[in-house]
Amino acid sequence: IENSRCSFLGNTVEYNYQSGVKVSGKSTQDPYLLSTNKIEGNGGGTGIHLVNASAKIYNNLITKDESDGIKIAGASEVAIAKNNIYQNNGYGVKNTMKEKLISAVNNWWGNSTGPGGEGVGIGDKISDNVVYEPWSENKIGVGVTSNYLLNYVHAGKHDSILIHYQNWNNPEGQLEVHIIDEAGWFSANDLPYSIQLEEGIGASEFLYYDAP
Repeated sequence: IENSRCSFLGNTVEYNYQSGVKVSGKSTQDPYLLSTNKIEGNGGGTGIHLVNASAKIYNNLITKDESDGIKIAGASEVAIAKNNIYQNNGYGVKNTMKEKLISAVNNWWGNSTGPGGEGVGIGDKISDNVVYEPWSENKIGVGVTSNYLLNYVHAGKHDSILIHYQNWNNPEGQLEVHIIDEAGWFSANDLPYSIQLEEGIGASEFLYYDAP
């Protein structure tokens, strides 16, 4: 992924010879979004390799990569949250930027004690300059994300937004979706609804809205 506006959602990236996903190029106003992906068992590189990149990494399963789960290099702007990062052979998160902190809070590191390495626990290791507190003491199950981190809506507009769902604790189960809609924007949808998940992919559904 390079120098383009991109949401990378609901993919299975596994057993590649080198890195699973390599991301470069950045805009802090419009970062890449990597969410609800299964990234497993990738080879000599890393699960996710970021070089001079701006990215949000949320609600992914990142495991069993031959080197690091996530490696960050160059002048990158990265936020890592609510991921399951465990059983990677190198670091769970490796920050090679010497004087820049990376936020990696509310992740599960494979153990309730938190990350190892420069962390305080025995889960996947982290390097220097990774902010990891608080962490999740349990594996993260349900993840929900949209194709936009921020969406500008004109008054009176009818439009849609793509929502992606994942449940890492029951990847082939069903989710029942409820939406709090006090303003009545989503009245065109049949709510609540159930959605069937597919292992490693999850499920997607468009929600339609009418802006007042």
